[in-house]
Amino acid sequence: MTERVATPEGARYKAQYIRERSLQLLDYDSIRNNLSQKTTFYRSVELVGAMKPSYLINEVEILQSETSEARYLLNISSNLSLGGVVDISDPVRRSDLGGILTGQELLDVASSIDSFSHLRRLVIEHSDNATLLGEIARNIVDLSYLSHTIKSKVAPNGLVVDTATPTLGILRRQVRYAYTRVTNALNNVIRDNDLDGIIQDDVISVRGDRLVVQVKSNLRGRVPGVVHDASNTGATLFIEPFTTVNLCNSWRELVLEEEREVARVLRDISAQAGSLSQEITDSIEAASELDFILARARLSESLASPDPALTAEHKTSCEEL
Repeated sequence: MTERVATPEGARYKAQYIRERSLQLLDYDSIRNNLSQKTTFYRSVELVGAMKPSYLINEVEILQSETSEARYLLNISSNLSLGGVVDISDPVRRSDLGGILTGQELLDVASSIDSFSHLRRLVIEHSDNATLLGEIARNIVDLSYLSHTIKSKVAPNGLVVDTATPTLGILRRQVRYAYTRVTNALNNVIRDNDLDGIIQDDVISVRGDRLVVQVKSNLRGRVPGVVHDASNTGATLFIEPFTTVNLCNSWRELVLEEEREVARVLRDISAQAGSLSQEITDSIEAASELDFILARARLSESLASPDPALTAEHKTSCEEL
């Protein structure tokens, strides 16, 4: 009878099978699901999904110490959360490649930086009793200057503020003045007594990037100008009177200058964010790890589990006795 010889590959396969089967019996997927519900950051959920048990005593002891430190932090601070932080990975990646971010995307970057910095500060303040988490928190880079730059140049609604550059404020005042001139001229056309019954509606409309008036199509010859559009029925034409073309041109030229200046501001700030993309990415990773550990602590407390550190101390005391 031939004796079967165990191979290293066979032993590894058997060990892997036993571990996977054990996780099924422990309903490990349910544990992951419960833990993911305790996270407050989108990237932390990914860490939970990739989580696997450790079978090395040193690693287990570190993991238990992290959870214990996190429980300590949760007991002294109720504001250890990254809730509301949106995914800025794609904007940061685009800025690193030279892309121009929108005002709202830049505000999201600033908001994320502020949240990371807040978490970093809280953890480091208590790092004497949370040394492991303090080391992780120090990997969050202080980028408050970038956040300040963004918020000083982009309003909460995502628009670049007038004071972003000296030129932009001047241009916007000129745009408003030029717009007032052209709309006043168009209102004069609408109120012209000689055109009574010719103007279809006494409002100024916009077609493309031009300001126009509504004229009855069968009387269009009474208002010389450029036809930019017609109503669905064809009864109304949208005409830019020749008398206002130059005024509208001046307004549009200033608008384009303003848009170029705004684009320059967004391009400059985006370039700053792009130059710090690695620092931002490192901060995201560190914040994810902290939130993952804090989620473990939240789950531990929700299950009324004993503190790992206290359990270890009790075990040591008993061994000494």
